[in-house]
Amino acid sequence: FNRGGCILEVANVQGFVPMSQLITISRDVFKQDSPESGEPRSDDSIGKDLIGNTLTVKVLEVNRSRNRAIFSERSALQEQRDEQKAVLIEKLEEGEVRKGVVTGISNFGAFVDLGGADGLIHISEMSWSMVESPEDLVKVGEELDVYILRIDRETMKIALSLRRLQPEPWETIFERYQVGDIVDATVTKIANFGAFARLEDSIEGLIHITELSEAVITNPTEVVSEGQQIKVKILKIEMDRKRLGLSLKQTTENLDPAGYVSEAPAEGGSEDAEEQMPASAITDGPEEIVEVEKIETEDAEVIEAGDDATGEGQEESEDSQIEKEE
Repeated sequence: FNRGGCILEVANVQGFVPMSQLITISRDVFKQDSPESGEPRSDDSIGKDLIGNTLTVKVLEVNRSRNRAIFSERSALQEQRDEQKAVLIEKLEEGEVRKGVVTGISNFGAFVDLGGADGLIHISEMSWSMVESPEDLVKVGEELDVYILRIDRETMKIALSLRRLQPEPWETIFERYQVGDIVDATVTKIANFGAFARLEDSIEGLIHITELSEAVITNPTEVVSEGQQIKVKILKIEMDRKRLGLSLKQTTENLDPAGYVSEAPAEGGSEDAEEQMPASAITDGPEEIVEVEKIETEDAEVIEAGDDATGEGQEESEDSQIEKEE
């Protein structure tokens, strides 16, 4: 050993392995100061405990005229690993589950050693929920099961997944929600035709503008805002299309009882009601101007039916816009 690397003998030829080309020997071995006393060390004392060890190396350079040879342990181990990776990739099958060890983490995912070949779990495949950082879910050195998502044998790349080990939330939605349920939700986005609300991490639905309020509104922001916590009623579940139809106005807690008239008349009819009214309540006082809030007629059902008919066409025309928003 010297301060730049180690000297070894290969087939009766002495060669040199630079420190940068060593893998199994730590750089701490080549420090000039003793780790115990902190005093400078002589070249003879560097790595004396490792003399006689065997290394696997690859020839980088041979100069017979100068009787010089340069070797690399790093290149030799990389070749071995590439051979192991090629063998493993031939054995792997898409869709199977394998055990692996997390070897590295980046901002776009985590690398997992499958026993001779590294695969990548992209951040989008780590969970069905939104993931801010891969470090929130995995740690270097952690052993875990991974799903073999895709294998590219030409580029020797392996795509892995964690979330595919669990059923997609939409596939089991009927186990948690039913039409008519009133549930908690968070407004995530507002469009001109309504507002999107999230029931859980990957389950969102649309509250159409006509289902936001009993009153006629022109902009959803008149009723809700992004990030607002609300209660909604589930009107429709389309598992195949991954869509929910929601309503805000049909939740009991959001209805204002003020101004609403009971549908059932009082016993005895209106005449009885007038008879029960005290005479002191009927006076010849000054006239008052009032604003009519609502007029109900027998034709109301016909009008509502017409609105429903046109609403279906409107819903179909908005499908493309909803897909863009989603």
